[in-house]
Amino acid sequence: MKNRYFSISNLIRLISVTLLFYATTQHAYSYYIFLRWFVFASSIFFAYESNKNDKKLWLISFSVLALIFNPIVPIYLKKEIWTFIDLFSGIFVFVSIFFNELKEGK
Repeated sequence: MKNRYFSISNLIRLISVTLLFYATTQHAYSYYIFLRWFVFASSIFFAYESNKNDKKLWLISFSVLALIFNPIVPIYLKKEIWTFIDLFSGIFVFVSIFFNELKEGK
């Protein structure tokens, strides 16, 4: 029996969630640079996936997430604001796992 929640996409989502929640504690600046690149790349992947499956709201949401974590033209904010963004983004990506499963289950 195939596990309905296991997919490469969901694995990347779980890694993103873990990195985002872990970012709420104190780390070296290099961790946050890595976080930006990982979340940026995975958000572009999820946006592409959403577009391919005609999920426009998810496409827009992941595109906004990619813009926020854009490492090429970074947004500089205070640590407290980034903590909120990291938590909110982590929850958002976690919730998307279940919507991704519904899409793949059809």
